Amino acid sequence: MDRFSRLHAAVIAQHLHGDLPDFLFRPIVAIARRPEDYVGCEAIVDRLLEQLLAFDPYAHTGCFNEGYDTADLSRTLAQLTE
Repeated sequence: MDRFSRLHAAVIAQHLHGDLPDFLFRPIVAIARRPEDYVGCEAIVDRLLEQLLAFDPYAHTGCFNEGYDTADLSRTLAQLTE
């Protein structure tokens, strides 16, 4: 499975079972469905996938310092959509 297929599977899983909000779900699905638009951005897509796999809506709050939250995903997503 290539990086975009893994990204698509991960975003669906996180949306259904991991509380990924719609404002992140929609643009990430769009990226996963159009890999030809992101040639040369593979490292950023890989970072987005890594963050998505470790997504935790409560990351960086209190004692929950592991994982990535919506702000982390938003920053990486912005690098792909600028």
